Amino acid sequence: TSRSHSSNFPFGSKMSSNLFAEILDRQWVLDILLDHAPPATVFCIGRTCRTAQQAVQVYTRRVFNINTHLRRFVTKPKQLPMPPSSHRNRHITL
Repeated sequence: TSRSHSSNFPFGSKMSSNLFAEILDRQWVLDILLDHAPPATVFCIGRTCRTAQQAVQVYTRRVFNINTHLRRFVTKPKQLPMPPSSHRNRHITL
């Protein structure tokens, strides 16, 4: 008889939690999984356990870092001048 892979690793067992922790510890695997997940799923994964929470925090800090994206346009994005404080809170109306 053929048994499914999941029957060998029941949810909540020490084996499955260790496997989950190993997956979360490998950045390239985590990137592949989370890059294709909607943001709500990413944050739901982060709520499953402490290891997942830490992995999701590292992932989101890296992926949603504005300075990383600005490096395509400027060499030192952290040194960009800030707009005057009077312009920061201005709302655009159409």
